[in-house]
Amino acid sequence: DYIVKITAVKEKDGKKEVDGVEDADLVLVAYGTAAKMCRAAAEELRGRVKIGIIRPKTIWPFPYGAFEKIGKNCKAIICPEINIIGQMIDDVRIAAAGRWPVHHVGDTAGDFLTPENIIEKAEQVWKEVQA
Repeated sequence: DYIVKITAVKEKDGKKEVDGVEDADLVLVAYGTAAKMCRAAAEELRGRVKIGIIRPKTIWPFPYGAFEKIGKNCKAIICPEINIIGQMIDDVRIAAAGRWPVHHVGDTAGDFLTPENIIEKAEQVWKEVQA
């Protein structure tokens, strides 16, 4: 029953902005202010790793269809969020459907999310997936 509901939601694909995911090594998936931070992080990472970005403009329905545009070069997805535990990451995991590992980066008990945190996480994940 749950799968049927997810399938129905996928058919109502939400609004999104998709940039550079067709040939990306890593894909960042972020909403709102975190998406702006992803753009800054992607600029900094340019030349070291190909970064794609999926920016949901609506959370409901979630833009599951955007993940179908991710190319075969993708090694992992990173979900930057302005919270500690991750509120959107479950939807990202559902959309990834086991095709790529999904990592979270966000606020910590002592610091808020920054583009630098996203860059650090992307570099860490990139090292892991290349090993």
